[in-house]
Amino acid sequence: MHKEVISAGLAALRTAACGCIMLAGLMLGQGCSTVPDKGPLTVVRDVRESAAKRVMAVEILRETQSAGKRVEGGLIAPRDVYKEIAWTLSQPPKLRAAVVDSMLNDSDPAVVEDGKELAKLLLPKEATREVVVAICKNAAMKGWKDFTPAIVRAYSRTLPGVDESDRVERAALQDLHPGKTVDEVVFGVFVEPPVVPPTERIDWTMRYRADAWNVLARIDETGATRGEMLRSASSGSEEDSVINAIRACQQDLRCLPITGEELTWLSSLRNPARKDNASWWREATEAVAMVPTAFTGPASPLMLRHAEPIRWAMVHRREYLTLDRAALLELLSARMKSRKFIPRTVIEGKKGTAVTKSELLAKREGELSWGDVLTILVIDEAIREPQVVSTLFAQAQADRADRTTEYGGLLAWNRRGASASRQAAGDASTQGQSPERAVIMLYMPRSAQRLGDLKFIASDEMVSASDLALAHYHFHVQIEKNAEYAGPSKGDLEYAQRMGRSCVVVTSIREGVMALDYYQPSLDWKNGLGEGTTIDLGELSK
Repeated sequence: MHKEVISAGLAALRTAACGCIMLAGLMLGQGCSTVPDKGPLTVVRDVRESAAKRVMAVEILRETQSAGKRVEGGLIAPRDVYKEIAWTLSQPPKLRAAVVDSMLNDSDPAVVEDGKELAKLLLPKEATREVVVAICKNAAMKGWKDFTPAIVRAYSRTLPGVDESDRVERAALQDLHPGKTVDEVVFGVFVEPPVVPPTERIDWTMRYRADAWNVLARIDETGATRGEMLRSASSGSEEDSVINAIRACQQDLRCLPITGEELTWLSSLRNPARKDNASWWREATEAVAMVPTAFTGPASPLMLRHAEPIRWAMVHRREYLTLDRAALLELLSARMKSRKFIPRTVIEGKKGTAVTKSELLAKREGELSWGDVLTILVIDEAIREPQVVSTLFAQAQADRADRTTEYGGLLAWNRRGASASRQAAGDASTQGQSPERAVIMLYMPRSAQRLGDLKFIASDEMVSASDLALAHYHFHVQIEKNAEYAGPSKGDLEYAQRMGRSCVVVTSIREGVMALDYYQPSLDWKNGLGEGTTIDLGELSK
């Protein structure tokens, strides 16, 4: 397991570089360069030079400025060069880290302040670990608590191969807030995020809260710690719409949003401007209240994605809400008994590789809660309605002809006339004849999100419209005979985990036949990348 050490990285590099400054000065300024009298700032800017020489030139500049000597470069200040390099992702990672570190340790306070603002903007979305380590190290060593929100946002990024306890962001938060647990520090950012004006329709305050919630999703998988901290939150939080939404979710739907994306989803569900959501919430609350608490204990918790299936069951299959998990599994198994199943045999692009886990219900049922089994039953019923089937085949044909992206969208129940169906819900003769019909809604990725024929990107419009959706779906239909790709990829599973959604992937098998695979998040995050659970729903014929 790789380990990040907060005191390492640039410190060792700086020591080695400083020991070579005299030699480097000779190399850079006295004829060894191809350009006569080539100064260190010129070397830093020269993309033709090696990364090691450019990093060494940064150290020479640091020493030169510390000694109060003039730096060559004319009207160009080193910090202007450094800022341009820091923002350019194509620059060598060690060089980007070196210039940021240099600004944060400059002898001029104005340069340091400029560097701090730069670092705060870089950190939340910075993928280069050398840069993240440099910023977190400096913030921790200098006691810059104002970096806490940016560090939390950086910490929300998953980092495979690095143990949670070894994350440099975690170490920085501990150093900046002695006497507090990391959970408490991150929860503090959630409760009191920075107030940042929205730009380009992005709610930055909510983004900080969602990222903090994503960190807590990894270190508080079940939500138990968050639930306790919410209960003990100050009275001022009573005016906080987001916290009120979480409390309402706990009380009414018996669940807690786990990820930041689920938190955003919940906030939208509780948005008073969305009238349909308010009526849905009332129905969902009534439906959840009908579910025996014995079905949804700590070992079988409800999730936000279960609320719509439960609501629909109350209206159309009320008997489902009286059946325990074993009885629901028996119903689901009976539905799928005669179906043909297609296992995925391609993993991460390697053809012929056997699947690591079975997709058969009988093999994976132990990973399904009561709410999961109910959700699969309801999705299976919705996606096999004739109008949905015909639409899926039409969309698949259009997808196959479009080589720029995969297609996808939302599976939902059209709730128009739902009140009428509820009045008839107790009459067995009207079961299944409600105006609520399943619908499939295609959302095309934007031009910038079309990343090729092997990837689907859910647009903001699709996510925004999915408050009341039953599932997110996409296609694997690049060719008509595509059986080896039946089922979700690793990226698909990560999407379900991050979004907290029930998902379906539709794969073409042969002419007139497609395969359906349901997949969902796992509570076992494994460093933020839960493996999820996949259930093969069998073939779908035209």
